[in-house]
Amino acid sequence: MVTKGSKSKKPPPDTRKKSTEGGSSKLMKELLKDYDMRAELYETSPCLAIKKTLKKAIEDERLLTKFIFDPQDRKQVEYWDDEKFIKYFSGEVEERPQSAKRKKQRPKSFKDEKPLVKLLPLIEAIRAKRYLNIHEILVWDVHLEDSDMYALAGLLSKSVYQIYRIELLDCFIDAKSLSTFAPSVALSKTLRDLVLDFNGFGDKGCKVLCTYLLTCKWLVHLSLCFCDLGKQSGFFLGNLIVETPIRELYLDGNSLEAEGIIALTSNLALAADNEAFERQEEARLKLEAAERAA
Repeated sequence: MVTKGSKSKKPPPDTRKKSTEGGSSKLMKELLKDYDMRAELYETSPCLAIKKTLKKAIEDERLLTKFIFDPQDRKQVEYWDDEKFIKYFSGEVEERPQSAKRKKQRPKSFKDEKPLVKLLPLIEAIRAKRYLNIHEILVWDVHLEDSDMYALAGLLSKSVYQIYRIELLDCFIDAKSLSTFAPSVALSKTLRDLVLDFNGFGDKGCKVLCTYLLTCKWLVHLSLCFCDLGKQSGFFLGNLIVETPIRELYLDGNSLEAEGIIALTSNLALAADNEAFERQEEARLKLEAAERAA
């Protein structure tokens, strides 16, 4: 006869969840889901590079600080050499191998092209989920429309987002786009680096940009390489460098010419002379004050 307590009882099963999902992973999943939803809402294709980065962050259970928006959805351009041009216009056709000739030609099936990628859905998803860990926004080879620039400017104007660097490379930015975006750059207290390379906004766009950035007190690095800048831009940029904390200016691939370079450097030289004179005056006043006190 088995007495009570002679046989050990099995412990009750643990009904609690083994582990809760990490906060970082959960937030990244919500951001990814919201981005997909908004891309479908705006009838645009989601950026595969962004989705891949978000999924990697979910796996690593970490928060993403750098967003690289590089859709690579433009058609590849084939560059012909002189010999190929001559053959094309002379009507010559390259001889195909015999094996290719014997193959039965199949009718081509045309598929509907996917819509291009837009930045707007990502910006709206970031704001909707109040994702405050974004520090760098890098956008490459995307046609940024007015709605995209308004969204980016709105994000930058919110002080809760600590954005340090923005790159907009080859994004078809013009003077009108800069008039939308530049005021937010001037007001931002966190943005340090701004790169606008390969946007052909020319002297007109440079004037708009410099006009708004004259009140900027935080931007340090500005890159305007291959932006179709002419000699007039030298004058605008010279005034900008003198009046703002910008210390690194990159202008590769532009045609400022001698007149533009002179306008740029003369403003810098004049500012340097004024600063040297002010320092001398300050030192002289301090010395006179010390002599009177002695």
